[in-house]
Amino acid sequence: MFNGGDKKEFTEVIEHTTGQVVVRYDGSAKEIKWMPRSNQFYYTRRGMKGKELVKVDPVSRIETVLSEDLPEGNFIFSPTENYLLFTIREKGPEERKDLQQILVPNDRQPGWRNRNFIHKYDLSTGMLQRLTYGYTSTLINDISADGRYLLFSCMDPFLTERSFRRLSLYRMDLHTM
Repeated sequence: MFNGGDKKEFTEVIEHTTGQVVVRYDGSAKEIKWMPRSNQFYYTRRGMKGKELVKVDPVSRIETVLSEDLPEGNFIFSPTENYLLFTIREKGPEERKDLQQILVPNDRQPGWRNRNFIHKYDLSTGMLQRLTYGYTSTLINDISADGRYLLFSCMDPFLTERSFRRLSLYRMDLHTM
């Protein structure tokens, strides 16, 4: 923290055995994550075309831009490192100001009708493919080690029994859909 309340953010990757700073980013990389298979890390930054996904080899310090126009939303890498799975939030239907329809008790909460859906982003083609649809949000639970299967869940209101919701777990074959 500087005088006057200004602050400067930076991120460092430090070699544990020597304490040497391998890579330092001033504000551009707020969150660094390690790739699932290779000994490299990645981060996102603002680029000329949009949000960029950058992969870095910490030994050689070579940066590779994997995508120049990444969709907005939270994502995870596949174990095979060739695609990303995004959770993208979609806004629910707008309510009329003079009338409110309450379908379930949670419908009284603001934003309750917004939903999260899972999308697959192919890094080689840049194609974004929606994987889940419906009236409930879907959550990514896991991906198989070979990257073929996605385990995801959704929660439905179930008003006749406690805990008043039912969790459904699905396995999707990403090759055959």
